[in-house]
Amino acid sequence: MIKGVNISSENKAKTKNIRVFVADDHKPMLDRIVKLLTPHFEIVGTAADGKTAQEMIERLKPEIAVLDISMPFKTGIEIAADLKTNGQEVKIVIITTHDDETFMRAAFSAGALAYVIKTRMGDELHPALESAYAGKMYISSDAKMTGDLKEFRS
Repeated sequence: MIKGVNISSENKAKTKNIRVFVADDHKPMLDRIVKLLTPHFEIVGTAADGKTAQEMIERLKPEIAVLDISMPFKTGIEIAADLKTNGQEVKIVIITTHDDETFMRAAFSAGALAYVIKTRMGDELHPALESAYAGKMYISSDAKMTGDLKEFRS
């Protein structure tokens, strides 16, 4: 599990070809996420609700999906679970305002590899995506965690 990582310039150059899908129901937040990721990753699509997000992820087949937990029609956790059940290869990064262990455990149980608190996105979103792409867990430094999440490690 990784908490807060520095990214070398060599790794940054390699990430530009990673295809990313972003879903958040709050337009200013969606725009901010896309702006943070665009210099480093290829954004292949966005959605403002969970139903549309899942449909587009299944069609576009990005390497990474960045999903807000709280969205209309389907939560990011529900989407992650459905994609995992359907055998989709996409790596899931959850972004959220929820900084408690209950949501975190639900996200990792559903198949997410990274959990980023929105207040930490500026510093942690890029490293979280790199970690997820490499198949490693990433937990935001602001996430409140009392237990061990080792049962979710690959």
